[in-house]
Amino acid sequence: MYITRMNCKKIHKMLKNVLLFLLVFCVIKCLNRSEFYHNHDSRIIFYGRMSCPYCVKMKAFLDSNEFDYDYRNTAEEPGKSEYKEKGATGVPFFVNKLNGKTSSGFNDDMELFKKNLGI
Repeated sequence: MYITRMNCKKIHKMLKNVLLFLLVFCVIKCLNRSEFYHNHDSRIIFYGRMSCPYCVKMKAFLDSNEFDYDYRNTAEEPGKSEYKEKGATGVPFFVNKLNGKTSSGFNDDMELFKKNLGI
């Protein structure tokens, strides 16, 4: 195949566009990851990790009920050390910042969830 100067420019432009698309796609994908969700004003801290199916289910449940929380990833710092300081042994794990009450495990009953955390 004979590649002319014009074809090289077209190929270069096409490759540039593909790389730009991939970069934008990766950035959007990363920003949409649940692990980046933080609401530091929330009174509830949610310790979990996205490799935990119960954490994923609990996050979906809380999000569907528009429940406000501050998510901390226990697979990375600082969430990992904070989680250990609380003496938690499993995820999902929740802490009420105002009264110190804690709750752990998956619970799809919003009233019971709130009661356990003293809300």
